[in-house]
Parts: sequence; C-alpha cells; structure tokens
Amino acid sequence: MRLFHFIALCLTFFAIGAAISLADEPKNDANPVAARVRAEVEKRFPGARIELDTPIQWTRTAQSAEDDLPSGEILSVSLGDENALGEVPFSVQSRNEQGLHISWGKARFNALVPARVATVRIMPGDAVQPSQFVTQEIDVARGLNHEMRGLILSPKAELARMETRQTILEGQPLLSSEIRKMPDVRRGDPVRIELVSGQLTLSTLGTATEPSFIDKQVHVISQKTKRELIGTLLPGNVVEVRL
Repeated sequence: MRLFHFIALCLTFFAIGAAISLADEPKNDANPVAARVRAEVEKRFPGARIELDTPIQWTRTAQSAEDDLPSGEILSVSLGDENALGEVPFSVQSRNEQGLHISWGKARFNALVPARVATVRIMPGDAVQPSQFVTQEIDVARGLNHEMRGLILSPKAELARMETRQTILEGQPLLSSEIRKMPDVRRGDPVRIELVSGQLTLSTLGTATEPSFIDKQVHVISQKTKRELIGTLLPGNVVEVRL
C-alpha cells in the first residue's frame, strides 16, 4: 500500500511539473512571426541592431477569434508606420488547413546604432576633434533620435579639417548637419592676387571677402585699387583672376 501511494505521489508531481513546463514554453507560432517582423524592421533601419520586445501584442484578426492567430505557413508580414515610441503595427498573412488568415499586431522594438556622442560642449566654429566624443550605441527608434536618425554621423566618418556650425551639447550625438569642412580661406584673410591676361601675369595683394575652398571661386578686394575681383583660389592663398 505504501508503495502504491509513493508511486501515485511521484506521478502527481511529474504531471504538475510537465504542466508548468508547457505553460512557460512560448508558443511556437510566435517565433517565426517575431523573426519576420524583426527582418522587416531591419530594412527600415539599415545598419541598426534591432531588439524586439516579446511577446508580440496581437490586436485583432480577420475573424476576431483566438484560433485565427498566425499558424501554419507564414506567407507575408507587412509593417505599418512606426511612431517615435518604438512601436510599429504589422499584419501577418498565414495559411493552414483551414485556409488563409490575416492577423494584426503591434511590436515594440529598439533600433541601436553606433554614434559619436559629445563628452564636452563644443562651440560654433570650433575644430572638431575625435577626442571630444565617445562611441556608443543610441536608440533611434524613440524620441528625437528617431526624427534625426538620417543625420546621425557614423563613427567611421572622417573629422579631419571639420568645424562646428552650431553648439553641440555634452551627451548629444554628432549630426552631419552640425559640422562642415573648414574653408581654405576665410573672410578677411590676406591673399595674393595674380592678374592673368594671356602670357602676362601681374601680382598684387588683396583680402578675401568670403570663405572659399581650393579650386573654387572667391571674391577678393585689391589693397591698391580697392576694386572687387572674382578669381579662383589656389594653394598658398593665391587667387588667380583671368582678365
């Protein structure tokens, strides 16, 4: 009799354990759907590391029945427009022995991209130095980063001879719109003007009236005549003016 009770007790514990294990196990149909949703989100955020929150929230199905959730073969997954809260609606078309089904859900996700984040305040016109930033992942699925994600500068971007257009605050990711290439000549810089006419070249001193770059057009004023001239900036602050 004692042996019988012992065996019955063991079977009871085994059954309870099996039930708990099955209850904790995620539904198999959630995994392929999550993978397809993640793949679609990755297409919208190239280069980002996508973290999908689980479980997925199902909003409704074509027949509004629990057993119409995706099962069998997943035919397609389509995304709606994501918001700045890291949420995106989607629809799933699936097929099983009962036919075609369409289900709708909402997924929450993180889209992490590497970025240069300022460690100090950088003022307008300052030269940009790599030492002013640290590289870290930021989430472009939420908030202002979501709106600015197309402007966030890659840590691989070259910063040589770059300067700031505006103030960059500590903790702010570096945006492509916030920096520009340093001009080769600035307004007020002294230049040597070479007046070229055929085989004849005359030189005079002048002043640049605007910033410019090598091989680009620049306006200058001759010191002697105070006349404004337009020429091409050459290396060494030389401006060639062809008459």
